Amino acid sequence: MKTRIISILASVAVMLLSGCTHDTMPGGADCEGNRVEFTLAGITPAKGTRATGNNDTAKPDASAAIAAEKEVTSLLAVTYEKQSSGNMGFYRTFEVTVTPDGCSFDIAKDGRFDIYLVANADSALSDALKGLDAGSAVSDFEEQIVSQAPDAANAFLMTSPEAIKVISYSGEVADCGEVSLRRLSVRIDLLNKADGLTINKVTFHNRVIKSQLMTPNAMISTPDLTEDKLYDNINLVGNFTTSAEYKSTIYSYENLSRTGDATVPTLDVEYTLDGQTYTHTVKFIDANDPDGVAPLALKRNYLYRITVGRKIEPEFNIEVLDWTNGESFNIDEIPFQAQMNAKLAINNFASANVATLEEGVGGEPGTVTFTTSSPNTTSKFFAWNSAWANSLYYNASDNSYYRVPTKDEMYLFFPDTSLSHVVFATAEDGSTEVSETLPTNLFDSTTANGGEGKSIFKNAPAGGITRASALPDYPIVYAIRFRGTAQCAAYRYEVKDVEPTTGYLEIRIKALQPNTLMTIDDVADEAYWGNPGEGDTDAENQLIYTIPATGYIPTADAINQGTHSYLWTATAAEDGANAYLGGHGLDRAHVVSSPKTYQGALRLVKTSNMSEQAKLNAALKVNMFTPYNVKEVDLSGKTITSFYDKLTVKLAECPASSYISFGELDAAGAVDATFTGPDGHHYRIPTGGELALLSPQSTNEYSDEANGKKGYQYPYWNDNASTASSTYTMCTTPFTETIYLKNQADHTPDMSHPDDTDSEYTLKGESQLKWGPLSETIHYYTGASDDPQKYNYNLRPVYGLRFNGTSQYAAYRWESVKIADDPLERYMSIKIKALRPDDTQTTIDMVADESFWQDGYIEFRFPGSGYYGLATQPDATDDKRSCALTQAYAGSSTKQSTNTSYAYWACHYNDTNVSWSNNKFPLRFVHVD
Repeated sequence: MKTRIISILASVAVMLLSGCTHDTMPGGADCEGNRVEFTLAGITPAKGTRATGNNDTAKPDASAAIAAEKEVTSLLAVTYEKQSSGNMGFYRTFEVTVTPDGCSFDIAKDGRFDIYLVANADSALSDALKGLDAGSAVSDFEEQIVSQAPDAANAFLMTSPEAIKVISYSGEVADCGEVSLRRLSVRIDLLNKADGLTINKVTFHNRVIKSQLMTPNAMISTPDLTEDKLYDNINLVGNFTTSAEYKSTIYSYENLSRTGDATVPTLDVEYTLDGQTYTHTVKFIDANDPDGVAPLALKRNYLYRITVGRKIEPEFNIEVLDWTNGESFNIDEIPFQAQMNAKLAINNFASANVATLEEGVGGEPGTVTFTTSSPNTTSKFFAWNSAWANSLYYNASDNSYYRVPTKDEMYLFFPDTSLSHVVFATAEDGSTEVSETLPTNLFDSTTANGGEGKSIFKNAPAGGITRASALPDYPIVYAIRFRGTAQCAAYRYEVKDVEPTTGYLEIRIKALQPNTLMTIDDVADEAYWGNPGEGDTDAENQLIYTIPATGYIPTADAINQGTHSYLWTATAAEDGANAYLGGHGLDRAHVVSSPKTYQGALRLVKTSNMSEQAKLNAALKVNMFTPYNVKEVDLSGKTITSFYDKLTVKLAECPASSYISFGELDAAGAVDATFTGPDGHHYRIPTGGELALLSPQSTNEYSDEANGKKGYQYPYWNDNASTASSTYTMCTTPFTETIYLKNQADHTPDMSHPDDTDSEYTLKGESQLKWGPLSETIHYYTGASDDPQKYNYNLRPVYGLRFNGTSQYAAYRWESVKIADDPLERYMSIKIKALRPDDTQTTIDMVADESFWQDGYIEFRFPGSGYYGLATQPDATDDKRSCALTQAYAGSSTKQSTNTSYAYWACHYNDTNVSWSNNKFPLRFVHVD
């Protein structure tokens, strides 16, 4: 028997097979020996995976489709022959013999045939295909309704994408070569990269359980088309380094619902984060819809990978992949590249160097202009200036304000010199991953947009590209920087020119998702970057910064022009003689320190005319607190009816219901609940660590003072002999202060990140306190007999520097103040003035000077409304409150680890701190949104 080879034409996602022609067409008589043979991609040895989504772009990767999804347990060949009308009509359905060496059946007839393959049909579908009417149209086959499960074990329904065209001759074998099959099912996987987050269960709404056999991209109208299915007990614990995976479990048939349809698919993902349970609804939204509302079609044979990441709040990103090859070809629930780029913080940098700069007078902003041409010769040189740290500059051409960037902001251009991976002189193979840290809130962002990320670098030699001989051996460096943060992006550094008047470094940047799946090899492919100068549309969707190689002036004359850039920051180095700059040379690009006397260029960042102090203040975590205590609250309904609108301590104006114990909160499930306020915004009760943002915690770690007493490491101002301790005073030497900002599931402090110094879990830095002058002495006695020589308290302000070296570094001023004229009706004033994390100039003595507090601070006021003991029964006329009128309190959601007491903030006559008790306290909420 002869073998006839049938040629195969491959197109995107389809396989077309056409036969060679004879001079004379064979007849249509039944006969024997008309074998049709082919192999299935994926089960024949040395072949790739079988079901394909895009044969042109897919790269074989067997990990995308597991064995059960590729298994062929039965195979039908549904055949059609040409009718006298010229149309194709149903001939017969054959059972195909499937072996590891290939597949075959005897078509038993000469002629032209279209063959459709159907794998793993259940008995109902198999009977229907064998019972098609002779001569019936192909559409009868294509529109067969499939009702077998889309996730049938080892029996995923698959079809050939298009007809295999065969010419059969008696006594000859029609060899159709390799044929691919396509699954009818859709697969959805979950990857959890969010540390601290556990996915508990998923509910798939509008999971499609019926489909047309061979008519893709069309919804059918049939009863019971969809169902809601629960995937329970998932317990997928997040890990950023090694993603936890829930895959090859969630399946559906394709869903092409439109906006407003009742069958639009969604996934309700229930997860636990920091001891609280939440539900996030994943909506499949088409990224190509400009309005961002059109549902994304869930198409057969595609894999939809949902990656859960976390900056501060969890984020759910969707990738659409070729199920077979794991090749990502579209990203959804993700904005267009240009929109992603626009969100990067590096957009705050000016596009050109400074040409002229004039300092302001009398606190007013100065002025700035930028280079418009020949930046190597028109950029102005400056010696470092300490005034830059607090100066603004107005540019008339764009009506905007600018300032000199900090060292941390310059990291957006260049890594720190300690990393040394943007290198041009030696090879960098992309095998080393490093950590880079940005400020948590870059450029005064109200949400965390920085933090610690992972970066990796790889360079490329100049081989094969015509370049000036003076260029470095590796003029291009590729990088993925800040992975895991909102600033995650692909970078491309290239030394383009080294001539004195024209030399420059080009930096090209494309934003990536925080937990991108791209590799450094993907980024190091020039096809990824394209050529923006030649109208490449995708290449236009990248940020391009030109850094002119201006050189610098160490003494009198400029040097290294054409080969080195030198851009000052506003940050001084710790040694006092140097300051930080960003730039490049022929060996590397980095942020490094240099003598302040050297003269270099400036690249400013855009800012607002809001004072620098106001911007620093706005970035403090303590801004989460509401201005007033809660007045009326429904614990069971998790609603706040009203807040106080004034400072008051009077019994008649302070309802007893506004004093709440931890036990009451716990019984109502309100300890860590989110409350809806009267303004529609959401609030929660602060943790004990968050209360400690107001005042230090009480502690047993006292330090020795010069007078022999032990020093409290929190504000303690009373030194009146009639009431003050003879053993303790206030610590005035620097000490390390640590607070834990989050709770565990049992409401005790989360100490799981003890080595952190400035994270969402732990805040740790150096603090120092100092007394102010005596401001008032009050006499406070409630017993039967009074003694004017006793029970006197000396009140004075206490000043502090707290959390030095962190993003929360700030100056504090605490003082007990009269509400009106009555010295025994008081409130606690807490004034806070943020400092730059790299501030080395501000001292405790400067903070203790009242001129420091003339302006530029934020203030929180807590009324001295006292508290109720647990057993105390409030009385509308007889004030049963403890420490009422004079001492302020606020409860928290944090329970002490050793007993049932919980943290509260307090201001007494002696001091202010965060301590532990179990009474009924007022509540000061914090903002959730």
